[in-house]
Amino acid sequence: MRIPAIPPNLFISFDARRGCCERDSAGSSRTAMSVYQQFAGILSEISNSKSGNIIELPDLFAQLCDTILQSNLPEAEREAWSLERNTWTLIHSLYEDRLAGLDDGLSPTEILQSNKYTPPLTLTQPLIAQSKELLELNTIRQWLHNIPTPLYPVEIRKGYQTYTKNKLKLAKRQGTAPDSLVTSLDPDAPLRQHKQLDVEDTQYDKPLTRTLFEYVRLGRMDLALDACRSSDQPWRAASLRGGQLWDDPSLASEEIALNNGISGNKQRKLWKQVASQLSQNPDLDSYERALYGSLSGALSSVIPVCGSWEDHLWARVNALMERKIDDSLKRAGGYWHESIDNAGVQESEPVADNLEAIFEEILKLGGSVGSSAHNPFRITQTNVMLERTNHLLTNFASQIPQTAQMVSPDAFSHLLRFFAHLVLFLRAIDGENTTEDVPNGPAEVILEAYVRNLEQINEAKELVGMYAGCLGEGAGGESFAHYLHSLDIATPIDVRKAALLQTREHGLDLEGVACRTVELTLIDTFTRLPEIPTDAPDITTFANTSGLSYKDLSLLRSIEWLIFAKETYRFALVQSNGLMRYFLASGNVSAAYKLLESLLADLMAHQPSSNMEGEEVISIDDQIVEYTGYKQLFELLDNHTKLVELWTAQPDASKVAKVDYKAWSDQVESLTHTVKEGSLDIFTTEWMRLGEEAHEKRVTELERIREIYIPELVHRLHTCLYEAKVINIRYIDDALNLANTVADERYRIYLEFVRRSTSLTRKGIAGSNTLASYLELVKKAALSKLYYEESEGIATDVFKQL
Repeated sequence: MRIPAIPPNLFISFDARRGCCERDSAGSSRTAMSVYQQFAGILSEISNSKSGNIIELPDLFAQLCDTILQSNLPEAEREAWSLERNTWTLIHSLYEDRLAGLDDGLSPTEILQSNKYTPPLTLTQPLIAQSKELLELNTIRQWLHNIPTPLYPVEIRKGYQTYTKNKLKLAKRQGTAPDSLVTSLDPDAPLRQHKQLDVEDTQYDKPLTRTLFEYVRLGRMDLALDACRSSDQPWRAASLRGGQLWDDPSLASEEIALNNGISGNKQRKLWKQVASQLSQNPDLDSYERALYGSLSGALSSVIPVCGSWEDHLWARVNALMERKIDDSLKRAGGYWHESIDNAGVQESEPVADNLEAIFEEILKLGGSVGSSAHNPFRITQTNVMLERTNHLLTNFASQIPQTAQMVSPDAFSHLLRFFAHLVLFLRAIDGENTTEDVPNGPAEVILEAYVRNLEQINEAKELVGMYAGCLGEGAGGESFAHYLHSLDIATPIDVRKAALLQTREHGLDLEGVACRTVELTLIDTFTRLPEIPTDAPDITTFANTSGLSYKDLSLLRSIEWLIFAKETYRFALVQSNGLMRYFLASGNVSAAYKLLESLLADLMAHQPSSNMEGEEVISIDDQIVEYTGYKQLFELLDNHTKLVELWTAQPDASKVAKVDYKAWSDQVESLTHTVKEGSLDIFTTEWMRLGEEAHEKRVTELERIREIYIPELVHRLHTCLYEAKVINIRYIDDALNLANTVADERYRIYLEFVRRSTSLTRKGIAGSNTLASYLELVKKAALSKLYYEESEGIATDVFKQL
């Protein structure tokens, strides 16, 4: 038989997940853990549990899929998860039976030989349990019954043919009745008289028979019978019960009696013949015909109302099961089977003789049903039923490259995850499953592809190592670095640390893996110096890091790989300095502050000496100087922020006690002095200036930082000194003296203004923090000083300020 392959072009319709769950997004995930973590957790729990039964693995996977389906999903995504859940449920049911084996008790023939009055229902139990074909057909039918399907049952209406009855009463009083209306209320009247019920009754009976069929389709005969009785149609319930196998526990041997009371129909064979003929009656509603057809095994009347692949499979499996049961009971030779006169009875219609033939028929249907048979999960279901998983895995493994190119990454990841876990389950039961071999080559290809896929997706720490271990191979340093690089930035720091420390478990070089992981993140970032920012960097809210971009956070978290172990601290210092230069040169003060804040307090204590020998010597002294310079900058910025906050809280001198105002002004003066001294420390030292031996690119980056932040700090120091004049007029003198420091040739601070102005001129924009803007501030301070002296009657020398 030709089993459908998995055509890559048909995968396009399988776009299983978007943003989801299988990718942590769910910025958020669909659950607290990602789907990958949850599947791995189930696998790990079963593998590590002494009492864990591997056969329960598919059922646990199905339960997880069912949990995911409880959330709000797009329709295509919901269908994919539903199909996966159904597939795991099928795998669990079938392999549970296959591994358990057949019942080795008395055969039906032996039971009848010991007690020829054994009822057929009692006999059917061992008959199914001892036949592999019947056992699997029964399992498949039960699986199809249990697939969750939305039901829209008809609303129960009390009273039998109420509208027809009332119309007949009215006609009797009036002496006339419509020719088309039945004259009797028995159930067979419409067929016998070729007339109709009242339209209201007809409109109720049609959805009722559809509801009854849907209940039978789901294996819920109990609900169908209840609906008949609740609708005051007990005759219909009695009619449907006629298809049940007869049982009388008092006639069966005590050890095999079911003890459920007398039930079923002793003349079931006759009933099925009548029901089969009834299902062919064109005058009946299509769902009523399908109802009796499904109970009697008459397939042709059921097919027209089947809408899905599952419906068509159920109709055929059900018909085949009914045929097989009847044939087996007949061969057993029970007296109840020979009590019916078969003379004049029509031959039953042919049905496919086995599952292979059934799938061939469905493939030939065409349309949506035929095309849905090519869905990867339905192809898996088909191959699992036919015990051809080796064919399935070989087929899928050979198409992995094409599939990855032709479908979305999410859809590909969904399928790859499913097949990887299917491989692991089949391998786990390989010793007990004697009918199927797991092809090692394709299985390895699928697992390797899954490990590579995990390296590219935001996942938890243990997954790559865990699944790589399933291959029997340790992950290489490069592969493990790619995996660490792929971890989501939201992954907790303790999880990231544990993931890196796994390198020791795999015999890998922790230092090399950590450095390579950071390099993968920074390699694209440091290829060129960022554009100089046009506007002044925002250094007043630098401590507010809530607005950092995903890229910024990713760069920040990358340095963490170098602070988990002391042997990588020297690399942490070098790389963090490099990242600090990038952030500050970009004007991203908040990210730079976050980086400095994330570094360990003892980072400097574990730096090697600068006189190390060997080719990999890192001259660490200038790195320490640079790092110290960044701490110096942010201490100053922090004081600036505190000073702004103090001015914001300035009290009204006319409304507060003098002592309170004095306390506030003292705080301002103290902090202003601190800011002044901190600023002058930067202005009058070689802050961010390195010797000639430093790398040219690094020197350029540090010059860019001076070009951006020296003018900004000059502007801000001048402003805070000028504003402090309300407390003490001498601060205007300090502000004016700052101009002398800027112009001092010893410090050449003015050159930073010149460089900034040149950069902005080349870009054709005015920008901020220019020398011209600073001179305007100096001018304003000088005029303010003159105005004060004049208002206070102090002799004024205009040219003194110049």
